[in-house]
Amino acid sequence: DERLGVVGELTVSEPAVLYAILEGGAIPVIAASGLEPPNQPLNINADTVAGEVARALQARLLVFMTDVDGVLDGDGSLIETLGGEHASTLRAAGTLAGGMLPKIDASLRAAEERVTVHVAQGRARRTLERIVAGEPLGTRIEV
Repeated sequence: DERLGVVGELTVSEPAVLYAILEGGAIPVIAASGLEPPNQPLNINADTVAGEVARALQARLLVFMTDVDGVLDGDGSLIETLGGEHASTLRAAGTLAGGMLPKIDASLRAAEERVTVHVAQGRARRTLERIVAGEPLGTRIEV
């Protein structure tokens, strides 16, 4: 897609830098862009960035906040738990499409490293707080 410019792949090669920032009490803000030598700017999907950072840090929890209740099936019903095989079936059927694709790809990769991943409604009040407290909201991604 020409609107995106040159698109790059992400490799988190120095998680120690992120650990140092976190241990210092700061919250890192990570841009979804990069630079390829000599000076080629790259656009990197923000969902991919979030998933790879969570994976590299072996985070306890990753939550993708979106404008729907979670991953929906072909009838628009919430899928409470989604694994790789079911995701492949939904992708082949065209049910998983658009902006949900990179979220699911990033979720599955992070889940491979035992990161607990949820895709949930970002417009509802206290969603993140409730998920952190263990409430089963949205779709939990498992491998």
